[in-house]
Amino acid sequence: MIFYLLLTAISLLRNTLARLSVVINAPVIVCVDSDSGDPVTVLRIFQSHVMYGRPLNLTSAEETLDGETVPILVDRFRLLSTTIDELLHLYDDGCDFRKPLEVTFYDEMALDLGTKIPDFSSRFS
Repeated sequence: MIFYLLLTAISLLRNTLARLSVVINAPVIVCVDSDSGDPVTVLRIFQSHVMYGRPLNLTSAEETLDGETVPILVDRFRLLSTTIDELLHLYDDGCDFRKPLEVTFYDEMALDLGTKIPDFSSRFS
């Protein structure tokens, strides 16, 4: 089962990367032209070209997290399999994965103030 899920995830990522190759070329050109060696600057350039929707995190107390997201509902105890299932369904529906994920865990209806994504992603490491 896990082998099938991993193969499916790899296929999904490969197809998504193929779609994004055109979008990714623009920030690469900007980075090369600006001769930026600072990793934070490079990541900000890529984020500004590749992602859209709401900001990933709050930068001030007055800011709100408004904008488009991709909502997913996952199980904290079956994180990998439920995440892959959600992403596959979204992919089949033609989802634009350039929007930030809005993660909700089963039975946890907390407001996402930019802290759930780091919690979500840290569970994969």
